Amino acid sequence: MKKIIVLVEDDDLDVECFQRGIRKESLAETEVVRASEGREALHTLRSILKQDPATNLVVVLDLNMPGMNGLEFLAEMRRDSMLRHLVVFVLTSSEHRSDVVKAYSLGVSGYSSKEKVNKFVRFLKEFFSVAILPPCSGPNISA
Repeated sequence: MKKIIVLVEDDDLDVECFQRGIRKESLAETEVVRASEGREALHTLRSILKQDPATNLVVVLDLNMPGMNGLEFLAEMRRDSMLRHLVVFVLTSSEHRSDVVKAYSLGVSGYSSKEKVNKFVRFLKEFFSVAILPPCSGPNISA
């Protein structure tokens, strides 16, 4: 099954560090799709799911971005019946307690510092190898 990580990150250097980690961990079968801010990420996620609802999709999110920031993105995503069930991990430079609490209150599955990007990518590799992700069939998902 196809695996996609939607990386919501505005900093080119951080994107390169993440992609270098993906290559180092031999996650070549995992596609990384970048969105530079929240509105673009919402559009990207909807497009991916409309094209292939069977995709194993994980969002990796920076909080500090221009335009719609990460917390605003999370709030909007959780209101959208097509997107609310997606797994989201925060990978950010912010370790402010209020950001951590707010992100978890908006349903993130994990929160990590960008300083630990290599460990985080190893974690993602393990996560994809053992996790059972919800089907991505949009608003008709029933519990």
